[in-house]
Amino acid sequence: MLLRTEDEILETAFQVATGTVNIQDIEFGDEIYVKIKIDDPDWKYKKTIDYKTASLMLKLQKDVLGIFNTIAEENVTLKSIKSFPDLIVNILVEEGCVEYLWEIPKKLFDYTKEMQSRHKIASLLICLAGISIGCGTWGVTSYFDLKKEELKRRNEYKAIEALEASNKALIENMTAPHYVARNLSEDGCAALGKGALRSAAEFKKDIKFNEHVKKRTVDIDDMYKVAKLDFAQQRVQLVKGELKPFWASVEWLADEQKEKLKSLAGAAIDAGTAVSVGLQVSARLNNGAISKASILRVGAKREGSVPLESVVTDTEAVPTSLQAKLPLD
Repeated sequence: MLLRTEDEILETAFQVATGTVNIQDIEFGDEIYVKIKIDDPDWKYKKTIDYKTASLMLKLQKDVLGIFNTIAEENVTLKSIKSFPDLIVNILVEEGCVEYLWEIPKKLFDYTKEMQSRHKIASLLICLAGISIGCGTWGVTSYFDLKKEELKRRNEYKAIEALEASNKALIENMTAPHYVARNLSEDGCAALGKGALRSAAEFKKDIKFNEHVKKRTVDIDDMYKVAKLDFAQQRVQLVKGELKPFWASVEWLADEQKEKLKSLAGAAIDAGTAVSVGLQVSARLNNGAISKASILRVGAKREGSVPLESVVTDTEAVPTSLQAKLPLD
């Protein structure tokens, strides 16, 4: 099976995650690029590398290492990268608009054949395709949302887990697009991957740029008390200990898992108490507070998840009515 496009790579990654395709049966084509295009009167093409280009190259390199290390559980640094030559970002600068191109080495795709975990293989392939696609935040916005809906319809939860891991790795390693946003003039435009040129204001909005906000995505699987059900809005309110309650989306859950959650929690809520349920939850944090959370499955903790209390800083008293704990079947 020969893969030539990002969409083919994504779809095959999902099949690898579910075990329907063996990575050893896949061959990768050439010319899968990461592209950053800038049209800005303050960022003009030069035949010599200036500080802006040098800084952008370094940040892109660090992003690539961060993504790779997160998924592959490696620790490749700028000092040790010479032992991993296929991770080295070599930039081609085109004339006219400043256009930076990095052809992702075929050997980097082939590296997945040496990995044992289907989850890691799929996640790395999704990340590489997502970087190339771009779509605002390295491919983790509208394009991935469409893929998410497809996977939900097909009940492919292993693929959903790989997509979520990729989302996390991509979001946490995007200093290059933020550097572009920080250095665009008001009259400048920029594009990532296969996206069209966007004005400075649009570009910053696309990548949710805020110089003063620290964002990251974490897995916070645990036993949570379900305080409220709001299936009309596809969400439930979760509580853990003395931490502030938060709403979590259930749109990732299959219908049978939604019904299981509803049956477990509904009676307890009607009785003025709350049931504790084992949930796999991923959350986006802004300055120590949860800004968005999604329940991926009703189930035990995944490897690599962290305690909620270790990543949030906002707390408040929890009503005593939520202190009751019922067993999970």
